[in-house]
Amino acid sequence: GTGFLIQNGTAAITYSGAISTSATFAVDIDNHDSGNITFQTGNITNTGQGIRVQNSNGGTIAINNPSKSLNTGANTSVNLVNNTGATINFGNGGLVINTTTGTGFNATGGGIINVTGTGNTIASVSAPAMNVVSTTIGSSNLNFLSISSGNNTAAADPANGIVLNTTGS
Repeated sequence: GTGFLIQNGTAAITYSGAISTSATFAVDIDNHDSGNITFQTGNITNTGQGIRVQNSNGGTIAINNPSKSLNTGANTSVNLVNNTGATINFGNGGLVINTTTGTGFNATGGGIINVTGTGNTIASVSAPAMNVVSTTIGSSNLNFLSISSGNNTAAADPANGIVLNTTGS
């Protein structure tokens, strides 16, 4: 099942353990409208559907685990959708994303996003590595060591490797 699921809430939550899942989401947050959520010490490892935050309209979600390893194949690794009013931070580096036909890092429909620290990478074979549309890139920016999209095989390359559209001032 899902490693850590939060639905329809306003509670402030801090979690310090590791999360390791394969078939579903490591973290799935849906419709959390206030109260800060912090993931802080244990590593996150996922070979399923990655991390999803959607329909959250307030508060700060901080995913500060020292290692966040997402190998999601055809699934989007980080999917942040319709989070108007929320701030989502990936801190302390160590965000490593690998996909085949799934988008690596997708943020659309609002909110503020930041990715900080060192060693953050995205590698996507046949899909966009990064897609940020109508979502504000925060003052801490999106810091990545490398972002790659495309391949040296007969598989189709994506039309765009990185999409940044309406990301704030």
